[in-house]
Amino acid sequence: MIPNSLSGETNQDSEPHLTVNPANASQIIGTAFSPNPGGGNRAPVYASTDGGNTWRVNGIVPSTPGSTIGTGDITTCFNRKGTTLYGGILRAGTGNLEFLRTTSPFGATAMTVLKSRPSADQPFTHATTVPGGVDAGKDRVYIGNNDFAAPAGKTETVDTSLNAGVAAPFFTANRIEKRTTLGQDGPQSRPVAHADGTVYAAFYRWRASTGSFPGNTLVITSADVVVVRDDKGGALGFTSLVEPPPAAGDGAVGKRVVQGVSFPFMRNGTPATGQQRIGGTISIAVDPTNSSIVYLAWGDSQPGSFLTIHVRRSTDRARRGRRIC
Repeated sequence: MIPNSLSGETNQDSEPHLTVNPANASQIIGTAFSPNPGGGNRAPVYASTDGGNTWRVNGIVPSTPGSTIGTGDITTCFNRKGTTLYGGILRAGTGNLEFLRTTSPFGATAMTVLKSRPSADQPFTHATTVPGGVDAGKDRVYIGNNDFAAPAGKTETVDTSLNAGVAAPFFTANRIEKRTTLGQDGPQSRPVAHADGTVYAAFYRWRASTGSFPGNTLVITSADVVVVRDDKGGALGFTSLVEPPPAAGDGAVGKRVVQGVSFPFMRNGTPATGQQRIGGTISIAVDPTNSSIVYLAWGDSQPGSFLTIHVRRSTDRARRGRRIC
């Protein structure tokens, strides 16, 4: 993705992310921790308009002059119509969580900052456009993040805008963790929306740990993989999926798909695994033809394996599921 003219660059370019325009698959935006080769107060995105055959660097992400990383954590997503690109970043210099928008991701104008706040981590952006009904044409944006300003260590959050295309959109911070934690949840918060208004999100609930993150020895010794759901596009605060009371569940919001998993959470990786951070992995997808069918993938440590990826499929809106692999 580095243009040939910049092939001598030696930046680490960590934590890459891709989004494809659903209305035009030839248009792709890629992001990473990359400083702007032209300098200034903007970080770049990598832009392709020919299906990934060629790329150029486009400095449209708000940044800080002289930043060596360009931007902190960054993910982007097109709306369903492909007319607007949304993003979530940790801004270089301040570390603030910022929500961004542009209607010209391949142009020269900087993305607009819609909201900014401190003390959050790992924004993950998902956007869609309501296809019909009274809200037809409205952009809905979901930015999952680990918000350390959340009360009682229930940090897992999905910031939601039900009309993100207006001049000054309103975002609601939905605290999707409803159970106790060891003081925070895992950084991964993964929302996904269906066209009928069903929205899911998946995360790790951290319950116990040993070791030290700064010392590169942290191990999450007990975590739950949790899925939440909202049946009204996010208007219900992701409270639509409740575990039945004992013995099947605890009666709380959110389905604990698997309980008590463990995995290393390493700042710098290992000689065997490379320098990238390690800390579990989680992803969720919904069948675009049927919002009742949802797929969940997560990683944990199994005997004889540093990290094992599991996949489960549910056909009843995440109430139950079966193992695929």
